[in-house]
Amino acid sequence: MREMTWVLFTAVVVADAALTACGGGSSSGDSSSGGACTIAGCGGDLEGTWEITSMTCAKPPGNSMTGVSGCDAVAGEALAGATIDPNGATITFSSGMYSVTGTAHSTLHETYTNDCLTAQQGDPASDATCAMVQSNLATAGFPAKCRFAAPTCVCDVTQDLGVNASGSYRVDGTTLVYDTDKGRAFCVMGDTAQVSVPPAASLIGSVTISRK
Repeated sequence: MREMTWVLFTAVVVADAALTACGGGSSSGDSSSGGACTIAGCGGDLEGTWEITSMTCAKPPGNSMTGVSGCDAVAGEALAGATIDPNGATITFSSGMYSVTGTAHSTLHETYTNDCLTAQQGDPASDATCAMVQSNLATAGFPAKCRFAAPTCVCDVTQDLGVNASGSYRVDGTTLVYDTDKGRAFCVMGDTAQVSVPPAASLIGSVTISRK
């Protein structure tokens, strides 16, 4: 079997993208999910500590340019379909300051096509090829389960995602402004709320939170 160091390279690009801090975008939620993740701004009292209960509308930032011919689509689909478990992470708003604490769990679903697998003299998908992809991901520090699903290798890659961040915030009507970032709509509904993710927290989009 030919050596496939490029698979490791691709895996690192995709995984690193999920850890890169993002300066934020222009939407009030995750634009990839359309209206389901758009926050209807209603404002409210954010003071206190909240548990992040859902990250359905949050995604890892990053782009899908891997530098490997045939693999950009693999990276793009993995990032777009990433799922994140908040794992008990919290966000606190107190006297004009915010802090996010915790380690979320991210899962990337990667489907390696033969176009990607053979882009740099690798072998096409097979049981042996998929086992090597899994090994390379593990070597890079990202536990994965890969299987041969003709004509592709399908991998579920897991990683811990530190979301610790802190800074200043202010409320302007129904808009929440973190640090010097542009404001985004937020809505408090009793003991639950929907807010955007602070740009420094290594995610983009919005989260659902519950008052502790």
